[in-house]
Amino acid sequence: MTVESSSLALCVHPGYGKALRAQRAIPNGSLVYSLERAGARLSAPTVSSLQVGVDEHLDDPTGWYLNHSCEPNVFVDTTEFTVVAVRDIQPGEDLQYFYPATEWDLAEPFACACGSRNCLGLIAGARETDPAVLDRYRLNEHIQLLRGSKL
Repeated sequence: MTVESSSLALCVHPGYGKALRAQRAIPNGSLVYSLERAGARLSAPTVSSLQVGVDEHLDDPTGWYLNHSCEPNVFVDTTEFTVVAVRDIQPGEDLQYFYPATEWDLAEPFACACGSRNCLGLIAGARETDPAVLDRYRLNEHIQLLRGSKL
């Protein structure tokens, strides 16, 4: 199932910026949207980039308004360039993913404020995340490769 674009709205949160919010219920497993492959290709992360390969980052992807959560409701698939619901999403929920699922290192680590009972506190990328914690999440192929190489 693919979600209609009218099911999402851009909203602004004081303190952390823009976010995509569900306007209608989104069932688990739904294709929420496809990412555009636009933006400069970089070899190192920036504060606005998405890591799409072992040493490849896409700077400021178009329509990229997903924030972090330690209990995500979507998965960003950097192989298929899609955003997929990983649980049922209710109207009014912001779309959020687990940053270490795509990011080995963050340009600017931050104190997480997701409010989850399982909040990790500091988010610095998969390299700095406890391997046992990473095992609880779906991760992109490039993160799995980097974990195996212990870079």
